[in-house]
Amino acid sequence: DDAELARLTARSIADGQIIGWFQGPMEFGPRALGHRSILADPRVAGARERINALVKKRESFRPFAPAVTEGAATTLFEIEPEDVHRFAEMLFVAYVRPEYAERLPAVTHVDGSARVQSVSRGSSPLFWSLIEEFGALTGLPVLLNTSFNVA
Repeated sequence: DDAELARLTARSIADGQIIGWFQGPMEFGPRALGHRSILADPRVAGARERINALVKKRESFRPFAPAVTEGAATTLFEIEPEDVHRFAEMLFVAYVRPEYAERLPAVTHVDGSARVQSVSRGSSPLFWSLIEEFGALTGLPVLLNTSFNVA
């Protein structure tokens, strides 16, 4: 069932696995929004380098995005509550709050920013559940999220 899938996948990511996530209808556009995504633990500084070496083959300075539950977006990132919904499609950049930047090295750019995706339960229930489960395990309801495309 979906709850068990979210629990098992969250545990695998928290244990250091990089996951290929494929569920529901395909997204349209250049961003992975949780239906066709490569997911990893944002707390692991080497996750970005590992994904680049194995899959993306892109420049090391290019950051990966955090996918965060809407409820945690304003806690982890400098986003106003009334603007959280604007981050649903990974179109905007926000600064990682200073107290979380060191805890989220794989999704924090050199200038402290991140291209945030806020995920609501209504828009993507299974992906939201996965992020929630990861948060229950780690205290941080956020995942590194990138597309399957190269570069």
